[in-house]
Amino acid sequence: MAKNKFFTDGLPDEAATILVTMGQNYAMARKKRRLRMTDIAERIDSTRQTVARMEKGDPSVAMGAWLKYAFVLDLLNGFSEICHPDTDRKGQWLDKESRAHLQRIREKHDRELDF
Repeated sequence: MAKNKFFTDGLPDEAATILVTMGQNYAMARKKRRLRMTDIAERIDSTRQTVARMEKGDPSVAMGAWLKYAFVLDLLNGFSEICHPDTDRKGQWLDKESRAHLQRIREKHDRELDF
């Protein structure tokens, strides 16, 4: 495996693309703030190499490091919206279908007990 090819086996292409985009966004935000990779590394209690891997979109970097980096850049706000129930359309649909199915079971049960 090439050194610059991260451990992406099994990672969907869409997810890998998102990580690369996130890394590029982090790098751009860092540069706009005139911070060096070593500055970020010190603040997130990590190494410059880890910061570089994050900015390349390496999926093997711990989620905690990504969150610390976002905190240092004052960009943590959007993370709480990831997988939020209000924006999970499929989850909402499944929940509605599940409730409808349970209601049908209750109604059938009630009809069977109706003498």
